[in-house]
Amino acid sequence: MTMQPVNYSDGDVHLSGFLAWDATRTEKRPGILVVHGGRGLDDHAKGRARQLAEMGFVATLVLIRTRDSRAHLEMARAEVAPAEVVPA
Repeated sequence: MTMQPVNYSDGDVHLSGFLAWDATRTEKRPGILVVHGGRGLDDHAKGRARQLAEMGFVATLVLIRTRDSRAHLEMARAEVAPAEVVPA
């Protein structure tokens, strides 16, 4: 199984991800886009891309957050903080 980092950009926003495929196969294969969960490009997301590659897909794991996203995430978490529970 081959997994290689890839870099891409959208205007001035530079992002990274991974491309996973089975290099022993030479026939055309379908591609699938893998989007990470809340923890970004972690081992779980990379593992899913590997699993899909093992099933015969060419899997592209993309990062949907930038370096500034953590600050935005923290602000969003603060806005939806759990309400105080008052006993009845």
